[in-house]
Amino acid sequence: MESFEGIYLDLSKQPGKCRIAESGLGWKPSGGGETFTLDGSNIGGAQWSRAARGFELKILSRTSGVIQLDGFEQEVRTRINLSNIEVLLIAPGL
Repeated sequence: MESFEGIYLDLSKQPGKCRIAESGLGWKPSGGGETFTLDGSNIGGAQWSRAARGFELKILSRTSGVIQLDGFEQEVRTRINLSNIEVLLIAPGL
């Protein structure tokens, strides 16, 4: 499991904590509020891109479109390549 602070979900104005694991991913706002979770079996793909707050991880959901997670640092993007994300998220759901 990987955990990251200061991540923004779908252009939200409040950062939160993002966790990525074999079972899926979760995001919780720093100041409290509604938690977002996505089961690993509902993930169809992932893509890194440059974004306003650093790097963004776009997750393609099988049922609810694209989920954007913005605010990752270059080091995280380099350390966690897409093949690692596929192992963490996509492979268990196939």
